[in-house]
Parts: sequence; C-alpha cells; structure tokens
Amino acid sequence: MDNLSDPSAVLPSSSSPGDSSVPSSPFDVAASSSFSTLIPDFPGFNHSSHLQIVDVKVQKAAGAAFADFPAYITVLMSILIAVSFFLNLGCVGTILCSRKLRCSMLYLMFALLALLGLFDILAIMLPSLFCLSYDGHWFFGRLLCRLNAFAQQFVFLASLLSLTLMAMERALGLIGRHLVTVRFFGSLSVLFLVVPFCFAAPLFLHGFPVSIYPFRYLCAIGDGSPLVYSIVQILVYGGCLFVLLLCFGSILKHKRAERSLPVKPQDYGAFIMESRALEEHMIIQGPYICLDFFMQLRNSETIAQQFGGTFNMARDVDTLITLVKLFHPLFVPMLIYASCADIWTTSINYLCCRRPSFDPSRNQWTQQNDHNGAVYPTSDSAFTVFATREGLQLRLPYQHDHQHTQQMNIASREQGVEKAKRNAGGGETKAKRVQRGRRRRRGRTVKQAWK
Repeated sequence: MDNLSDPSAVLPSSSSPGDSSVPSSPFDVAASSSFSTLIPDFPGFNHSSHLQIVDVKVQKAAGAAFADFPAYITVLMSILIAVSFFLNLGCVGTILCSRKLRCSMLYLMFALLALLGLFDILAIMLPSLFCLSYDGHWFFGRLLCRLNAFAQQFVFLASLLSLTLMAMERALGLIGRHLVTVRFFGSLSVLFLVVPFCFAAPLFLHGFPVSIYPFRYLCAIGDGSPLVYSIVQILVYGGCLFVLLLCFGSILKHKRAERSLPVKPQDYGAFIMESRALEEHMIIQGPYICLDFFMQLRNSETIAQQFGGTFNMARDVDTLITLVKLFHPLFVPMLIYASCADIWTTSINYLCCRRPSFDPSRNQWTQQNDHNGAVYPTSDSAFTVFATREGLQLRLPYQHDHQHTQQMNIASREQGVEKAKRNAGGGETKAKRVQRGRRRRRGRTVKQAWK
C-alpha cells in the first residue's frame, strides 16, 4: 500500500547505491531537487532506518521552504491554467465546428496542437498546482505520479512531431501538390502519435524509476534510468529538428524563387506561424527538456556509478525552468489566433452568435461566395492587390468606397442612356437598318430588330 503522506514510508531516490553516510545538516539535504517520496522500485538502494530519519528531515526542510512561498503565486498559476484551458478549448471547438476550417489539413493540425495543450493542462499543470498549494508534497499516489511523468514525455515529443508534420505539409505542398493527401498525412498523424506513446509507455513499468521533484512540483524520470533510453530519445529529437530545418529551408528557397507566388493565400502565413511555434517551443519548453535530458544522462545507472554518485540540480534552477515551461499551453493558442485570421474571425462569430457573413467594418451583411459555395466576410478596411493591363495595382482602404461610388454612377448613367434611346426614337438605329437591308437583298425574312 502506497502511503506517500507518511514520512516513515518514504525513502530518498537520490542516494547512490551503497551510500550510507548521513548529511551533516538538513539544509544540505534540502538542496537536493531529486528526492522521491516513492519507494524506489529498482535495485541497489539501501533501505536502512537512519535514511528514513534523514528523509523526514528533508521533507520538513522542503515544507519550511514552501511555507514561505507567496500565496499569490498559486493564484496567478490558477489564472494561467484557467485562461490556457479556455483558449485551447475554444481553438479546438472553433476548428471542429466549422466546416470550412475542418476541410484544411493545416487547421486540423492546429487542433491537434490545441488538444495536446488540453492534455498538458489536465495531466501536468493541474497536479502541479495542487502540489504547489500543498507545500510541495505529492499526495496523489504512485499511479498518478507515473501518469504525470508519462504525460510530460508524451507531450514534449508529440508537440515536436506535430510541428514537423506541419512543416512537411507546407514543404511538400510547394514542391508537389500530388503528395499532399488526406490519407497520407492522416497516416503520418497517427504514426506521430504512436511514437511518443511508445517512448512514454515504459514509465508505467514497475522497474522503471520515477521520482518526485519537489522544487519542480512534478514527477519525472528518476535516478538509475537506462542510458540507452535517454540516448534514443535524444536521437529522435535531433532527427525532428533536422527535418524541420530541411522543410523551412525548402520553403524559403521556393519563396525567393522567381514568380513563386503561393498556391494558397495562407501558405507563407502558415510558414510564419510554424516558425513562431517552433521558436516558442524551443524557448519555452526547450530549457526544461534539456534539463530533463541532462538529469537523465547524469543520473543514469551507468554514468552515476562512474562518478560515484548522483547529481542534484539547484533548487532555484528547477523552479525557474519549470515555471517557464508551464506557459507553453498558453502561448500555443495565442499564436494560432494571432497568425490565422480565419480561426480568429470564426471564433468571434461563434462567441457573438452571429452569422459568418457579417462584416463588422461596414456593419452590414454581405454575401461573397467562392466557387465552393463558402461565404466569407468582405472588408473595406484592408489593402487589396489586383491585376490590370498595366500590372499589379494596390488599392488603398479609403479607395474602396470611392471606387464603389464611381461604379454605381457609371452603371446609372449607362442605364439612363439606354432608357433615353428607347424613349426618344422608338425605331431602328443606323446599324440595324443596314443589317435589315442586307437581309432583304439576300432574300431572307426581314424582322423588326427592335422586337
């Protein structure tokens, strides 16, 4: 039976095999950021009673450190979780409820990123909030601790693979449109979800070490992990980054080519969004992933035996990097809304319960249909590029109303001239008389041209 709240039932996981020395002060032990309140489930650990007494001192020191933690941090983290949850939920709901957005593979990949953000919030951020509010103590049990570590490994790799899939879709779309099919990228999406699951599944095994990091407020891979597992993970991450660089390079090369106009209007806009998402992933989650890899490699069973013990990261470094990482589910939907006008406009329409054809800039209803029958709002507050005999022309926003007025005046004048001709003569024009004369000379039936 796992009783994580009982100090006598826990043992430190950062002790090296055969190490029976007691630290000189509780502060030296409290500086450790990788002790575990779970009983170590891999061999080589000493289960002596004096280590249990030391672990009680560790928990008291950690509890005293968290008691001084300001309460408003917990409130701010709660607000962060709530805002991130509703933004990701709104992004997923907007894409799945709109038929126009569902038909785009790129938008479906955005929905996949938002779904990963929701899973991140529920399985990683929410337990972290409870751990923070409970003075850094993990009270969820062994199974939820392993689930928390599983969610981290799954979300990290799945997010990077999703960005890789988006870059591949854009790059292949510019090189060869016949390669961009729903079946092909649907199969890749399933494959890119199975691969992170396979990498994270060993964390549920009984012999795989999982530890609680009190100054990260999370569970993660503990001391004594297999060295091969960490090396294979690093190779997979490096391969994803290499493919991303190749795709971005091909997109930039195609963009700079002569007359390389995009096949779709959102091609280069999507490239900008993907590059920003990759930068956000590397800046926000990159430090935490690097910290996780470093601790896995340094405290692995093979390297720890060579150095004669495990390495403990400083408490402030653990806390700062973890807090930065928790902002990732917030920035992903914000980038999607900021880079994709279609998703933002559709979200506002659903939120305000108005029809998609409503144009807020003109405060009237418009009906502009494309060849597929979709309705889009037309705005006169945007720059327009159109082709003429003299070349590409730029229409400024204030010229829309002026041009519309000129077109209406020309149409009304033409209608007035035609009406005046009909009312004035009521007979044939010169061209019609010439045509009637030719038909008469040919012996054909003569008809009145005005009938």
